[in-house]
Formats: sequence, C-alpha cells, structure tokens
Amino acid sequence: MIDDILSGEPRAAQALLSLDARHWEELLQHVGAHPKQAAPAACVAALYEQEWQPGRWLEVAEEACHAYRVAGVEAGDVGVWLLRGAAEHLDSPAARLEVAVLRLERRLELTDPMGEGLAAVALARATWGEGAARFPRLLLLFAELASAAGADDEAFAAALEAEQRLRKLEGASPAVIERARRLQEAARARLVP
Repeated sequence: MIDDILSGEPRAAQALLSLDARHWEELLQHVGAHPKQAAPAACVAALYEQEWQPGRWLEVAEEACHAYRVAGVEAGDVGVWLLRGAAEHLDSPAARLEVAVLRLERRLELTDPMGEGLAAVALARATWGEGAARFPRLLLLFAELASAAGADDEAFAAALEAEQRLRKLEGASPAVIERARRLQEAARARLVP
C-alpha cells in the first residue's frame, strides 16, 4: 500500500484525502522511518490532481494524525514531508506561492525567514496581483517575520502597506486592520531613538 502512495496511484491519493485508516497508518509509519525525505513527485502529482490546495493536504494530515496515532510521528512531520515534496515538484506559480505561504504561516523549515518572506511577497505580487484579498494578510505575515528578525524598517513598511490595502478592501476585519496598526507602531517605536 505504501508503494501505491509513493508511486502516485490515484486511488491511494484519494484514500489519503478521504482519511482511510490503512493508508494513513502506512504513510505515518513511512514518514516516521524516513523523517528527512520529501513526498515524491508522483505522490505530489496524484494529490494535486485530487486536491489542488496543498493547505487542504495539511488539514487532512492533521486529522489523520489525531485519528491514527503512530508513535513518534506528529502532524507537523507529515506536513513537512508533504510541503517539501510540493516545493520540489509543483511548478505552477500559484501552487509554489501556496506552499511558500503555508511554510511561512506554520514556520516550517524556514532557513531564512526574511529572504523567504520577501520572495513570497514578490511572487504574490506577480501571481495574485496587489489587489488580491489575500495579499494584505501575506504582508502582515511578512511584517511579523521581519519584526521577529529585528528588521524594523521592513516590518514597518509591510505593516503600513498591509493596513492601507486592508482599509480599501470591502469587509476587511477591523481586528486584522488593528493588528497591522499595532505592528507599525511597534516597529516605529523601535526605529525612533
């Protein structure tokens, strides 16, 4: 059964997405035995054919890890395995952006959070366009990463742009706008001596 999963058998991908116990138990054991590997290209392609949002893969993996316990394997381990494979094998800009945002949101295997955040913002500008409703949230995420890295200039600029864009969006959450404002104020306070 694990061979079917790894080789991208469509029925195996569907079984994973449907939370089939036998498939998930085998995959969890595999990921536990091979923690540094990534999902192979065929597996990623089969999952993407069934469900084009890698974020949904992570939701299913979390449900499976709660439902089918395998010693030493956590939902994050499976998420990293899936996202490593997706990052290596998905080639559309939209899919690559989805994976980049998921990695940033979940702080999964970030070797250079600032660089990866800047790359995701640039890719989002090119892929989604600056008017996309998701763009200000990505800017906020980048502002948080920049703030944590002590890059207050970048944190302030990203939070300011996020707030401006959120104010233009119909139905934008006042709590999210306030979060952007607070990030700006914190960054400004650290910039001004």
